[in-house]
Amino acid sequence: RCVIRSCAVNNDGASNGLTAPNPVAQHAVLRRAYQRAGVAPARVHYVEAHGTGTPLGDPVELQGLRLAFDSLYRARGLTPPARPHCGLGSIKSNIGHAETAAGVAGLIKVVLGLRERALYRSLHADQPSELLELDGSPFYLLDRSRAWPAPRVDGELAPRRAAVSSFGAGGANAHVVVEEYVAPDGWRDGPRARAVPRPGTPRAIVLSAKREAALARVAEDLLAQLDRRAPPLRDLAASLQLAREAWAHRAAFLAADLDELRELLTRLVASEADARIVRGDARAGRETLDALYADDQVREAMLGLVERGKPAALLELWVRGLAVDWRRLGAGERARVELPPYPLAQAHYWVGARPAAQVSAAPRPTPTEDPALGHPLLQARLSDAPPRYGLTLTGREPFLRDHVVAGRMTLPGTVSIELARAAIEHATQGAVHISLEDHRWLRPVIVEATPVQLRTTLRPISPARMDYTVELERPGGEAIVHARGHALLTAGPAPASVLDLPALARATTASARGRGASHSTMSMWWFKASATDSSATTRPCERMTTRSQSASTSARMCDEKISVWAPPSPRSIARISCTWLGSRPTVGSSRTTSGGAPSSASAMPTRCR
Repeated sequence: RCVIRSCAVNNDGASNGLTAPNPVAQHAVLRRAYQRAGVAPARVHYVEAHGTGTPLGDPVELQGLRLAFDSLYRARGLTPPARPHCGLGSIKSNIGHAETAAGVAGLIKVVLGLRERALYRSLHADQPSELLELDGSPFYLLDRSRAWPAPRVDGELAPRRAAVSSFGAGGANAHVVVEEYVAPDGWRDGPRARAVPRPGTPRAIVLSAKREAALARVAEDLLAQLDRRAPPLRDLAASLQLAREAWAHRAAFLAADLDELRELLTRLVASEADARIVRGDARAGRETLDALYADDQVREAMLGLVERGKPAALLELWVRGLAVDWRRLGAGERARVELPPYPLAQAHYWVGARPAAQVSAAPRPTPTEDPALGHPLLQARLSDAPPRYGLTLTGREPFLRDHVVAGRMTLPGTVSIELARAAIEHATQGAVHISLEDHRWLRPVIVEATPVQLRTTLRPISPARMDYTVELERPGGEAIVHARGHALLTAGPAPASVLDLPALARATTASARGRGASHSTMSMWWFKASATDSSATTRPCERMTTRSQSASTSARMCDEKISVWAPPSPRSIARISCTWLGSRPTVGSSRTTSGGAPSSASAMPTRCR
């Protein structure tokens, strides 16, 4: 704690520039602050400087300090001391420039120094600037931390004093004079301070915690605080009674002096039984005691326990939930002292990396592929009527490893498109052109420790149409439909493209091209929004061009030997398109065709009015 003796603020007015300091204005604000404080310059032991660390700002600030102190000495008819008595430092060498909080940061540093009786050095300032003219001045640079002893004036201890300067870029100058707080009884709130134990009236020490295990921590922290600084027992007891929340788990005792307080705290920390310490759970009897306490006569009788020399009985009631009005017992007349903070539960909630998909350490069976089927996703033909194909997913497939949603390997939606296309192509022996329509994703497929069995079933409806279903097999249970749709079958070669993509690209009004991280930024927009991980196989976007009502995207097929359509590529095209449309992909219909084995693909979504 400290006392702010005075503060002063002014403005440069017309000066050399917005950021140029003015030593005359700084001298004026310093002089005004010390005159208001009524403090002689020789009684100031430290100045927390603004400390810009620049060749212009620091010399000007030192010049303003020298002018102010010289004029204050002359005004009092005093001769400046032969040896420097006032240290200079700045917290900016520790934390940098805090902008509008710079002055507050400096004040906090000064208050901590007063509390710890220490003058702290400025970091990274071992070599003083040659521009600082310190010779013959009352100032010295704090190149090392040192103890801050209390000064003596006429043989009596006097409070430590310091000051804080802070200057703004617009010409604002501020200076604050700070003084150590000394309680009326002479006790000083500082390290290794010791209040003389004086036997007297026992004081009620009350401790509480949210959890039973934390109660010992509360006592332990208070014991450590007493080793650092020991305030008067009556002030400590009053602060515990008034400045701390009364939680459910409680302990209380009477202590006549600091030695007894330390003894009982030590026993409480060690969970040792002691008849002087009462413990209780306030939740057990709070309602009953509150009801009794509401009666005026009962309340006066309870508070009268102290007057009748039975304070321990009142503590018995407090640990069981009684809400005691400590102010009625005189606690409000005492000074507040610093108490240790409430101990945290030591539970960690750090935001770590997203958990990787769990892959079983046990060897997984490698699915056998039927070379006659001619496609890695068609591992087996399960039946001919209706045509049905099987696929075993082990979690080692690249398109699964690269598609992790919320830490779980999830089958990309485009795999079911390729499954349907490949199955229909095999069943029709590649004699027709295939157009998939109304492809719908109904349930996700999650691959974890156990291999997953998929089956693709075809149902011919007519020579020109075939329905398909991709299902997830469950041992001993009904299969779950992952995706379904239908295919339109056209005899003959694939129809010619109806879009002149080069012409459309030339007609666009904006073009976004990228390589590496730049184009992955476009293609990953929806991925990140949906907490989806992906690797190189799911980032194939090569170019995106836009105009007012439409966009075209193109993607390079990945190099894996998956087939005509590599699963990630249509998915990336869809997501890039959705990025332009300002929405996310949703369960709905899609259309894709077969014919040839392209190394790249393009799509053009059009905004509907």
